[in-house]
Amino acid sequence: MSASARKKWKTHPLRMAASVALAVALGTAALAAQATTAATATATAPAAATTATVPAAARTAPRIDDVLTLAAALDSFRSVAMAPDGKRIAWVEGRRGADGRPSEQTEVFAVDLAGGPAGPRRVSAGSAETCATEPAWSPDGRRLAFLSDRSARRSSHDAARRAQPAHHSSPGAGTTPDGAGAAAREGCAQLQLWVADLDRGQLAEITEITHLAGQLSEPAWSPDGSSLALLYIAGRTAAAGPLHAVPRDNGVVGETPEEQRLITVEPATGKVREVSPPDLHVYEFDWSPDGTAFAAVAASGSGDDNWWLARLYRFDRATGAAT
Repeated sequence: MSASARKKWKTHPLRMAASVALAVALGTAALAAQATTAATATATAPAAATTATVPAAARTAPRIDDVLTLAAALDSFRSVAMAPDGKRIAWVEGRRGADGRPSEQTEVFAVDLAGGPAGPRRVSAGSAETCATEPAWSPDGRRLAFLSDRSARRSSHDAARRAQPAHHSSPGAGTTPDGAGAAAREGCAQLQLWVADLDRGQLAEITEITHLAGQLSEPAWSPDGSSLALLYIAGRTAAAGPLHAVPRDNGVVGETPEEQRLITVEPATGKVREVSPPDLHVYEFDWSPDGTAFAAVAASGSGDDNWWLARLYRFDRATGAAT
């Protein structure tokens, strides 16, 4: 299953329905076990107790609140990536919200499979980070690229502090510039590309590579490790895709569809290049073995509407020519 397919499956309604069904099955099984225990106890009790009935709670279906509580108790893992040399593994783990239930916020962890006293460690861009996702190992297994909203969260926090009157107390945890509080922080802010050099141990060097305004996803290293490719929707900060709300149209409806472009980024310089043509929406891609081209699935027009018309393309890395 490709990275894009895995990403679609993570938010697919069938996956969510399967999770609820699993929770219902577990809850029903637990109640059935309680009923079996009660029946066994009744069978072995004295004759005077043989007329006891199974408690009503054991005969009723589980409440939806109980089912959701059971489902929320499960740990949430979003994705996993193994280093090419097989020595390290990274994964994305969901955070819990203020109510204890899973939220949209995530963290990236990594561990050396050979073991050691350190054990799993969080790979973070900083304390202001609320979302880190999509880890991707460099070909040599030394560096880990990932997406983080640390810069956007830090900027919001600084703006809130500057706007706070001197005679007022500083904002509490989870306060946003508009005063919406923790509820507004449940989702992810603007993501940027970061790279961590994990060969430095616990003092890993972590660098912000991009400073873009838009939706970033699917980071992938070039075969020689000199650059990364990503999917990018300029100006779009909210999640994209057919399962998410789209921004309100301005002007003529459908006049300017949002196109997801394929871009490359050089970690050494931060240089960003758009590769795919501006009139194509790229759904997924992969590098050629020599790093000079890309294979991609793309379609013209609105990406949410034209997936069924998508074609397989080859994009030249140097010129962007599509064939």
